[in-house]
Amino acid sequence: MSFSPIPQREKDYLNRLKWSLLFRLIIVSVIFISLVGFHLRESKALFIPNLIALYFLVGFSYFFTLLSLLLLQRIPYTHLFGYLQAVWEIIFASALVYLTGLWESFFTFLYVLAIFIASILLFRNGAFFSATFSTILYALMLFGVKFQFIPGVFLPEEIPETQALLQKFFYYLCYFYASAVLSSYLSEQLRRTHQELDQARIGLDRLETLNEAIVHSINSGLLIFSPEDKLVFYNSIAEKILGNSGEQMLGKSLKEIFSRSEPELNPSPEEEKIRYTNFQGRELILEISSHPLRTPAGKKLGKLVVLNDITERQEMEEKLKRADRLAVVGRLAAGIAHEIRNPLAAISGSIQLLKQEFAEQSSEARLMQVVLSETERLNQLITDFLLYARPNPRNIREIKLDQLFSDLARLIEINQPEIELVLEMESDIILYSDARLLEQIFWNLVNNAIDAMQGKGRLVIQAKKLTREDKPGVWFQVTDSGGGIPSQHLARIFEPFFTTKEKGTGLGLSTVWRIVEELGGMVEVETEPGKGSSFQVWLPKQPPSEQKKEEER
Repeated sequence: MSFSPIPQREKDYLNRLKWSLLFRLIIVSVIFISLVGFHLRESKALFIPNLIALYFLVGFSYFFTLLSLLLLQRIPYTHLFGYLQAVWEIIFASALVYLTGLWESFFTFLYVLAIFIASILLFRNGAFFSATFSTILYALMLFGVKFQFIPGVFLPEEIPETQALLQKFFYYLCYFYASAVLSSYLSEQLRRTHQELDQARIGLDRLETLNEAIVHSINSGLLIFSPEDKLVFYNSIAEKILGNSGEQMLGKSLKEIFSRSEPELNPSPEEEKIRYTNFQGRELILEISSHPLRTPAGKKLGKLVVLNDITERQEMEEKLKRADRLAVVGRLAAGIAHEIRNPLAAISGSIQLLKQEFAEQSSEARLMQVVLSETERLNQLITDFLLYARPNPRNIREIKLDQLFSDLARLIEINQPEIELVLEMESDIILYSDARLLEQIFWNLVNNAIDAMQGKGRLVIQAKKLTREDKPGVWFQVTDSGGGIPSQHLARIFEPFFTTKEKGTGLGLSTVWRIVEELGGMVEVETEPGKGSSFQVWLPKQPPSEQKKEEER
């Protein structure tokens, strides 16, 4: 069973009602203790009629008050309940006055208490309602006993004259309404102040909620440090960047949090870039700046440190720069390749003709064979140049990648018996592409991995269907157990002609990058020194050229 939340105004009213009932219990308890003390002091008799009536009145007041406390949370009409309490307060005061000598009773002050309590509960309306009801009951008792339409009990022997009673009534009439005016004024002031506080609290809550929403929605990490350089506030983005729970970082200094940064952190209003290894071991590139926090009077409150994770942006900038460099080199390579290939063909043809004029085993024939071999190697290098420069997919057809890679893997098993080959591929991985280019990607990555392991080790080839950015495609990965790629070389491995091998051309990985780029895919590398490297390639199901053709149809 669910309950709807109680409005704040209703909560305040219930609190006032509860405290008024508790205050009544205190007053009734004081009266009860006074009666018992009077009874023990003035008479040893147990059964005195007026005292028994007073005990009954006090007992009934206890019962009614406790019952009201129990029903407080269950009464649907709480304001009517409040008026009921005000009526009982006046009836209790009137009965006590009636039983203790009426016009000579000491307990007429209870009327004033009842009026003040009613004003606290029900404000101006409650105060004047209680004053009017008190006046009516007091008048009925005063003149009813005087003119004998109400029986008089426990009264003094002398009954005042009518004029004296009128004076007393007029006095209490003024007394009651003066109390109502004063208490209503105070209660209205209290209500107005309370309303202003409520509005201020609501405004403050809204401002705090808005401020918290802004702070936690902003894309930058925010850290606030006290004047003693202790962390006192953080937002969710800062937790994500630092890779640690904010609660665990509270109280730490700036240097403790950024102890694993390069260069050493010394933030200023000017943004600076640092390399930072967060608490989860991720290497990040951060933009960081610090701003002093001061009051309007200029008192220092601490400092605000702003963090921005620019790792992806930095990587994207590096990729764009690399793409520009590779494009320029590619155009240059294509031009040079065409210029070299024609005279190279003439040289090769001429040498073959000259070779026919010498015996097979002659030194001249052997030298000419060396020239032909080097010419063939140079021609293969030019072919690689041209493939790098213009890797256009020409023969687009449906390819089962798992079947293609399985067939190529058999050649690895035959030619590289000391390589432990592991294939982990989903079935029916279909894409539309140029098989020649896919084979080129496969062999370049595999040969690179075999060279990294120096012909011995574990080679894992994985492939599966993968959708990226709502584009269906395929993903495959070639992982070796070699020595890994040194960090100083990692940024240049896709540059043409960059190689660390003695006989390498430096075109293997750069050609992979160019083909993948041409096919609209992505290539990434992960490496760990001493444990190996992993090259990951994602290709769309169709190359961009085919997608454009379909859109034009």
